[in-house]
Amino acid sequence: MKEASPPVTPTRIPKSYIIILTVLLGIYVVNCFTTFRLGNDVLRYFVLKERLEHQPNLPDIEDNLPLGFPVTLVLLSKLNLCKSVFICFLNLIYLSGSLYFTDRIFRDKYQRWILAVLVLLNWSIIKNVITPLSDMQYMFFLRGAYISWVSTGTAGRCGIFCYLSYWP
Repeated sequence: MKEASPPVTPTRIPKSYIIILTVLLGIYVVNCFTTFRLGNDVLRYFVLKERLEHQPNLPDIEDNLPLGFPVTLVLLSKLNLCKSVFICFLNLIYLSGSLYFTDRIFRDKYQRWILAVLVLLNWSIIKNVITPLSDMQYMFFLRGAYISWVSTGTAGRCGIFCYLSYWP
């Protein structure tokens, strides 16, 4: 009969990883203050934001689903926070929440700080935090849906997170 392996006990985070995570966080925060990165997708989001803000009843807006990120931009605009710095900070908050949910998913399986360092060093994550796109928002709400499903086993909170990943 095969014995079950004992669960991995949580260990303290080595100081070297704390230093690495702090430096990476500093680099991410400094990147929030750099120039605005515009591309075709980013411009499309801002056009949708302007249309939602000034002409919300146009029929062609509904063809550009999901509207989650443009609605987030409208909310930031209403608060006078629709600037590059605040959008990047919002993406950074979404990334932090995603890392928290990932930490909860792999709590007893891996040394989580190594996973966090590898995720923060990934070029696509760096690019998506400093570019005003919906990727970080989507990743946050989808991981929230998964952890809600795993922790409760019911569709209630999971459904809310899934809905929010599609519509803010």
